[in-house]
Amino acid sequence: MNGGRGVDRILEHGRGCALVDSQGDSLLFHRLVKESPETSLIRPLGKDQCNCYISVNTEDLGPTRQLFQSATSDGIPGILGHLNEPEKAAIRQYITSKKAGSVGREHERHSNGVYSRLDQNEIRILELYPGAFESDLRGTLHVASIDFEYVELENYRRLTNHAISLQHEKPIWYTALSYVWGAPKFDVPMFFPSGSVVNISRSLESAVRHLRTEQRSIWLWIDQICINQADTTEKEHQIPLMRLIYSHASNTVIWLGDDGEDSPSLAFETLMTVHSSLQFNDNQFAPKDFERLYLPHPDAQAWREVKQLFRRSWFRRLWVIQELLLSTEVYVKCGKVEASWEDFAAWCIDLDMSGIQRWLEADTENDTTTADSLPLLPPLGGKIAFELWLQRSNFQSFQERPPLLSTLVMSRYAQASEPKDKIYGILGIVFSEEDYSSITLSYSSDVTIREVYLEASLRTFPQSSILRLLTSVDHEVPLVPS
Repeated sequence: MNGGRGVDRILEHGRGCALVDSQGDSLLFHRLVKESPETSLIRPLGKDQCNCYISVNTEDLGPTRQLFQSATSDGIPGILGHLNEPEKAAIRQYITSKKAGSVGREHERHSNGVYSRLDQNEIRILELYPGAFESDLRGTLHVASIDFEYVELENYRRLTNHAISLQHEKPIWYTALSYVWGAPKFDVPMFFPSGSVVNISRSLESAVRHLRTEQRSIWLWIDQICINQADTTEKEHQIPLMRLIYSHASNTVIWLGDDGEDSPSLAFETLMTVHSSLQFNDNQFAPKDFERLYLPHPDAQAWREVKQLFRRSWFRRLWVIQELLLSTEVYVKCGKVEASWEDFAAWCIDLDMSGIQRWLEADTENDTTTADSLPLLPPLGGKIAFELWLQRSNFQSFQERPPLLSTLVMSRYAQASEPKDKIYGILGIVFSEEDYSSITLSYSSDVTIREVYLEASLRTFPQSSILRLLTSVDHEVPLVPS
């Protein structure tokens, strides 16, 4: 501390940080930041200013993670983006085996010329061509096998973080996108070879424009593009592969949306400031404590930006639960700012444990209404992120699939436009690949919503009793004694 006037901190910057890029190619350099209560500890980010967020553990121990980079044909930064000789040999053996067991075929093109027929355990991966931010979106789709998995090699087992191209006989590294589709209006063209076009939503357009670079192609898996959405049968075959798609992704980026009229950079910096001030502290705090903790004043714009961040639709989307739990290396991106999931979750944990999250939910005095005079959604994103962190930690630490019923109860807050997706959207974390073969997965009107829910209910036995199942039922009208 500095006589109660401010806080001096040394911040380390990662490769790819706008500030680092503006001053050279060095991996790390330091700046001394003088933070004062009078400025609420927050200053907006401008051009050539820091756009990376690194936890206090990284500040103390040195950089352990690099700023997010989308996968390219060369892989991702770091050791997991390279292959040694035993790993290359495992890939060659897989390719030989797959080709020996396949019957040579030509890919059958659909009428739009974009989508080729997929064999079992095959997916498409988008190569997004480089371009300026506002230029047309262009790319091509590559078919890849997703069922390759490393076995134990020389007393170790490598993480599988890529697909395999049988055609080019090499790994395909890719970044998986976790996002919200937004309004069902698909009026933004993405151009493919031979003049073919796939129209995408405005929400997805914003995501790919922020991910695209001007230097080289990036490789992405995006459900809206990589699955032929006009082919119901293909969708039904691709959903069981979601477990492999996200668990084998080179990395996953959570897209919370663009800046709009909000300031995600201010929200991120506020959360980082809370984390730096309160971590390792088990006490509960109220707004009256903010000044002595060097936190923004309770009426500061910084807290309104945090609440706006936590109101974003991603936190309430059903599919993101399994997308996050299954992914290995995850980043959070909102507009031009980004952070690792580990850092973002740590911020939210401190917010919840300190009691500030509850204050944010209860503090409605400074909230306004939406343009159509509807009340704003409660800012539950921080609480949801904390719960997702707990679920992901348990899932990845113990490698045990959670029971279907408890997962349905846990995810009842999450929204899905298709009622069947309340079941289908969690199958990747509760069922093994073998279990899928006995599950009826259909978007056809021949299979009703009731039938899907009934099958899910029957699947809860013998893990759960009938009483546990009945106590989990929601009623639109409260029951009264008969």
